[in-house]
Amino acid sequence: MVNIANAGETERIHWEVLLYKRSPNRLLLILASLALGACIAWILFAAVLPTLAALALLSLSSADYILPLSYRITSDGVSVSTLISYKILNWDRARRLIPEKDGFTITPLGIGSRLDSFRGVRIRYAPEGEIGDSDSLRRVLAEYAPHLLRDLPGSGV
Repeated sequence: MVNIANAGETERIHWEVLLYKRSPNRLLLILASLALGACIAWILFAAVLPTLAALALLSLSSADYILPLSYRITSDGVSVSTLISYKILNWDRARRLIPEKDGFTITPLGIGSRLDSFRGVRIRYAPEGEIGDSDSLRRVLAEYAPHLLRDLPGSGV
């Protein structure tokens, strides 16, 4: 991804999403999976280091669910970050918008591909009425990336 950190950018919208608050039952399942993974690693290796490594890998795989996702839309592009990752995409590289039930993915790929989820930036809506909800994102996209709106349901474009 191309870095958008330059002197000309202006922040238009910023919000955070906590996925574990949306479905707290899944948090229990994730914690149980972490405990089970640690137990299995201990049974297999009977050593602390492999058990901690297994626990760390399992924790990293569920980080998007446990850690807050911070979204930022500027005049230059869109970004999402957690404590352990940072993804960014400039508007001039954005080619398509892929609608999803709780948000959308903006991708630099011109045609559909399995790489969309890896190369693109996944945006999740904030709850209705808050900054980052579907209506506020439509308004910001209309301002900065109107070419993407044709793919968004209910956009009227």
